[in-house]
Parts: sequence; structure tokens; C-alpha cells
Amino acid sequence: MNIKLDDENEEEKELEEEKELEEEEELDEEEEGEKHQPLALRAIKILIFYLAIGFLGWNFFNFIFSSNFCNIEEVIIKGNDYLSEDEIFSKSQIKLGENIFKLDLKKSIDSLEQEPRIKEVEIKRVIPNKIIISLKERKAAAIVHIGEEYFSSTKE
Repeated sequence: MNIKLDDENEEEKELEEEKELEEEEELDEEEEGEKHQPLALRAIKILIFYLAIGFLGWNFFNFIFSSNFCNIEEVIIKGNDYLSEDEIFSKSQIKLGENIFKLDLKKSIDSLEQEPRIKEVEIKRVIPNKIIISLKERKAAAIVHIGEEYFSSTKE
């Protein structure tokens, strides 16, 4: 009888040991899952962060290029002695109300440089809504009157 009890105790011990091993394996699997989960969670957080930055950047870009906030409201002209501000403004091809970032500065500079009296031109954007045109005019060395027109000549 004692032998049977010992055998039963041994079987119970073996069953308990097997259960403990199974529980340890389950715990190990859960720990491994927890190790991988933060990595996946971190990847998701990074993805969400970059998507949010992209979304905000896209909306900022659209706001800047389509809102009235950055429309040209004032054009300041500096350095003109002979040409009037209206002449310079019309030759610059700048339009009030146009978006300041859509303005083609090179085109405006080239247009102004076609004027014989203008020696140098610099155009600057002043965010959010101003344009500054700085220019140097050629100084007339001689003015010739032919018929009803006046022509000027420079030292250059």
C-alpha cells in the first residue's frame, strides 16, 4: 500500500512539475510578446508622428499659398529719381492682391531691367504682404531734343 501511495505521489509530483513547466513556458512566451509589442508600438508611434508632421506641413503649405494672409498689399519703391513710382510699378508686372510666394521675382527684375534708365534692380519679399523694389537709375550725361521727343545719354 505504501508503494502505491508513493507511486501516486510521484505521479502527482510529475504532473505538478509538468504544469509548472507549462506555466513557465507560457510566461516566457508572454514576456517575448511583451518585448515585441513595445517595438511594434514604437513603430506605430513613429509612423503616426511622421504622418502628423506631413499633414501639418501640407496644411501650412496650402494656407500660405491660398490664403489672403500673404497677398501683396504694399509695394515700396526706393532709389527712383527720374522714373515715377507708377512707371516702375507698372513695368515690374507686380499685381496687388497676388500671393507673395507666387510672384516671379526674376521675371519682374528682367522686366524692370529692360527700362534704359534703370541700372540695377533688387526686389525683396517682406513677409507677409510687402514687396520692396530697390533700384539704381542711370544718371543722364546729356539730353537731346529731336522733334518732339527727348533722348538721354549716359556715361556708360
